[in-house]
Amino acid sequence: MRDFFLILLLTSTSVTYVSVKINTNCDYKIIADKKEFDDFYNTSDTKDIFIDLRDGKDYETGHLSKFINIPYDGKAKAEETILKFLDDNYSKENRFVLSCYSSKRASKAFMLLKKKGYKNIVVVNLTAEELITGFNDISTGPCNCLE
Repeated sequence: MRDFFLILLLTSTSVTYVSVKINTNCDYKIIADKKEFDDFYNTSDTKDIFIDLRDGKDYETGHLSKFINIPYDGKAKAEETILKFLDDNYSKENRFVLSCYSSKRASKAFMLLKKKGYKNIVVVNLTAEELITGFNDISTGPCNCLE
């Protein structure tokens, strides 16, 4: 039932900002308001890992500089790739900020990470275009983080 509730929240576009604490060790958030995201992004710290789940070519055309690119389509190979990369490079205690085209991939990745024991996850429910509007630190080019 909790998973259904989280999926419902993740797919809702009318939610502006939601924080769900299922137990005291977990912190799950949804940000669907541009100003909320801007404030969050500008006050983030080094423990925040921003992940752009879009395809590599779309990431290369423009992304916020704090985002790394891990293309994710929800298939088994993509699940294996994201889990291996995160397990090899980060602690499950980091805060993982997930973004994609329209939050569908981010919602799927959220469910995967939650299932695998990640406790601090933020889903950004804004389009990629909405994310970069108004920022000066827009970067282009490949991430090369999976190499």
